Amino acid sequence: MSKAWLAAFFISLGVSAAAEPDFKSLGQRALALSQDYIRINSVNPPADTRATAAFLQKLLESEGIQVKTFESSPGHLNVLARLPGKQPGKRLLMLNHMDVVPADASRWPMDPFAAQIKDGMLYGRGAIDMKTTGIFQVLTLIALKKEGLVPEHDILLLCSADEESGGDQGAQWMIAHHWPEIECEYALDEGGFGTRDLLSAKGSLIFGVSVAEKKIVWARLIATGTSGHASQPVADNANDRLREGLNRLDGMMRKDGGVKSRLLDDFHKRAGALADNKFTRAIQRDTLSITSLRSGVGDPPKVNVIPSKAEATLDFRLMPETDLPAFLKRAQKLLADIPGLTFEVTHSTDPTPVSDYRTPLFECIEKAVHQEHAQAVVTPYLVPFGTDSNGLRQKGVKAYGLGTAVVDAAIVASMHSDAERMPVDQFEPALRIYYRAVADFARRP
Repeated sequence: MSKAWLAAFFISLGVSAAAEPDFKSLGQRALALSQDYIRINSVNPPADTRATAAFLQKLLESEGIQVKTFESSPGHLNVLARLPGKQPGKRLLMLNHMDVVPADASRWPMDPFAAQIKDGMLYGRGAIDMKTTGIFQVLTLIALKKEGLVPEHDILLLCSADEESGGDQGAQWMIAHHWPEIECEYALDEGGFGTRDLLSAKGSLIFGVSVAEKKIVWARLIATGTSGHASQPVADNANDRLREGLNRLDGMMRKDGGVKSRLLDDFHKRAGALADNKFTRAIQRDTLSITSLRSGVGDPPKVNVIPSKAEATLDFRLMPETDLPAFLKRAQKLLADIPGLTFEVTHSTDPTPVSDYRTPLFECIEKAVHQEHAQAVVTPYLVPFGTDSNGLRQKGVKAYGLGTAVVDAAIVASMHSDAERMPVDQFEPALRIYYRAVADFARRP
């Protein structure tokens, strides 16, 4: 079969047979731009994204891409770019966030905002979460524009302001105030990984594409009692009451935390047994982390004084299938007979839908991954942390967390850590997968 005949066949189907970009050059550009981007400090709080927005807007507009900015509040800018399609509707949204979590420079091996390369790794806050992915999305849109590809439907790119604080000034604000601007059928966001050791018990290369995430419930457990001299123990010690409450909640989670998930069933069918680590344990059950304990009188607390108040903060992460009202009712009932103890929910997310993954876009992702890694397994899964995608799923969007670099568990764990990093040799292949998935979908009617 000749190339000329194949090209004519594709043209007859309305599909462009244009040559692909020079991925070697594009990968080098992605690395350089990621370094420039990481060097712009956009720590949240305060999530001042004016400089990052200006950087991305200039880059996109220099390539002839349509760009609009939306200021949700002073200093919080959101960037929306658009590659117009042949017809309205069924739009694909590529979503990333410009803000990053704080970094304690004294704990890092190098300046977290210098974007240095050492031992084949790009170090910096945002290297994994998620400035490099943002650059992949930007360059994918630019490459499609340069090729003259007119997608069947609009392709959108949203660079949001404050995902790390819940998105109230970023993606969630855009959903609430500018939904017609970003309305879409599909979205690509963070949450996926290509990895050999994080997910597979056998070391197989697995690309996990997140189609769901766990519910977030933050709570405070507050105990009150009688203060006094520590030489004379009291029956209503606030610390004892708090300890009893925490022990009961921990026991409840250990006993009742396993929730059957069809996503896990599908994962096992596609990829086999899960590896055993903190990530995989977290995506198989409801979990509880005690994140702070506060008690004592004075600073530092006096060892011989019994305090009248003790407090703990709790971070529950619940499976999509867990009934939240029933869960909270069970917790309240469990603690009800402990005097002086209050269980208070301070924040909870909306229900967490599971995106349908039997779709044309998921097929495009599978195809793009297999072009690069023929033996890899592509599978839907869920992530234990929250992303902006949940707000989109609430609107009926099929949102996928897509990470196209191959990384090991240590690199995944570097997210939010004191040594966040990305392998330099992954920029070219990761960009190649990202581009191919989007370009394939853009050509489909």
